[in-house]
Amino acid sequence: MSHERDAVHAWFGISYSNYLVLPRTLLQSMPDEWQNRFVTCLNQLHDAFNHVEQAECYNVEPATEREVSNLTTAELAQTGYTHQVDLCNCYSTESGGKVVHVPPTCPHETTYYDPTGNEVSPDHLVMVPTGRDPIPHYNRGRAFVRPNIP
Repeated sequence: MSHERDAVHAWFGISYSNYLVLPRTLLQSMPDEWQNRFVTCLNQLHDAFNHVEQAECYNVEPATEREVSNLTTAELAQTGYTHQVDLCNCYSTESGGKVVHVPPTCPHETTYYDPTGNEVSPDHLVMVPTGRDPIPHYNRGRAFVRPNIP
């Protein structure tokens, strides 16, 4: 049974997002009636949680999301992630050099670490800043992107 307060959680789906970032240009490009409803909701949210301590501001930047194992050396450095290749002799060989034992996993796999030094899995998602926002700057309310609404 779905509860009324589950709608936002369901909207976020299985993402781990803790915040919702909305482009101002797109918001101000919506019809006036929609903007009025949206601003009413924002005011209600503000009033309901005015008593909760919140950060003064946030830094939002355009990025792309990629698995850490797919990052280039430059992207690893840019994001503060590091990696280490564990070197070892992972195959047993006979004196003639013939491989006689191959382990189920190769111990000289690459190990990845986040910027604080915690080990992360190779499929760990990393945000790589792109530097370019595809949404135009709001330009003091003058920017407009035509919404695709009936």
